[in-house]
Amino acid sequence: MALEILSVLVTAAAALDLLINRLGVRILHDRWNNAQLMTLSRVGTLGRNLAAVTGVSALLILLLRVLSQPSRTWNAWFLRTALASFAAVFVPTTLLATILPAERTTVYVVIFGAGAAHVLTALLALRAGILGDSPRHVRIATQLFLLVALTGLLSIFVAVVEHDPYSTLGGRSMWLALRRLGEVAYLALPIVLTFGVWSTLRPPRHRLQWALVVIVTLLFTLAYVVCLRSSPAAFPVLLYGAQHFELFTESMPLLYAFPLSFGLGGAAASLSAGDPLLRERGMSALLLLSAGYAPRAPVQLLMLVLAAAFLVHSSLRPAE
Repeated sequence: MALEILSVLVTAAAALDLLINRLGVRILHDRWNNAQLMTLSRVGTLGRNLAAVTGVSALLILLLRVLSQPSRTWNAWFLRTALASFAAVFVPTTLLATILPAERTTVYVVIFGAGAAHVLTALLALRAGILGDSPRHVRIATQLFLLVALTGLLSIFVAVVEHDPYSTLGGRSMWLALRRLGEVAYLALPIVLTFGVWSTLRPPRHRLQWALVVIVTLLFTLAYVVCLRSSPAAFPVLLYGAQHFELFTESMPLLYAFPLSFGLGGAAASLSAGDPLLRERGMSALLLLSAGYAPRAPVQLLMLVLAAAFLVHSSLRPAE
């Protein structure tokens, strides 16, 4: 029961952080005065802190359940130990980086936290491959999570080693290759989870949920296109702030409309399906979309790890 309450709170707080801190402040920067922006910023800070506290609490519960599974092989024991070790590093680092003022957070702390988060996400995906017998779409989703985590980690490594990955031809080529692969895997992940709605539910319930997928997809796509047409110059900045996309934000931002809207529709259908496994997978998709690809901010990194943890936990549920 505690996990269900925390999952609702952390999802609402993550949505608040996305809508206010990463979108609202940018949109209203030139329209509101300083006093109004400060009030909005305080509300956004409240959402960010709530997401950090509830997210860490939910993550600890999920990690304890994943780590409590028996390790019958050497690989499983190694992954279990590595998960516990990186979680012990990531959780306090995230809390400190969120609570402390921005001027007291160094670049090295941010890089260290981002690296630990992506490693922890990769370990969770590997752990899911060892434990339980999951449906095919869950196995594919965990493999995509592994790819998202590894490409994000490698892109951080390239940025640190090269300092400026665009300064040399080799660094630029490697950076672009990692970004392309990682963004494709990130966009494919919620789509795969959405198709899981059809394979999990039985008629006629799955038709109702797919009708919800279509409705949410059409509405979000329409809103996306309207925002793009109304402010084409500012839209790439908003898209980067919300999702950290780089490849097609300037040239073809419309390409991102369908994967995002379809994934959001699948998450809404999963959350309203009444199935506990689908609910956790829908929570995973929503948290992933709120984190964005290859995030750097502590709360967004927490959402990335939490999305992987919910997906892994849903793959263990049949065995519990």
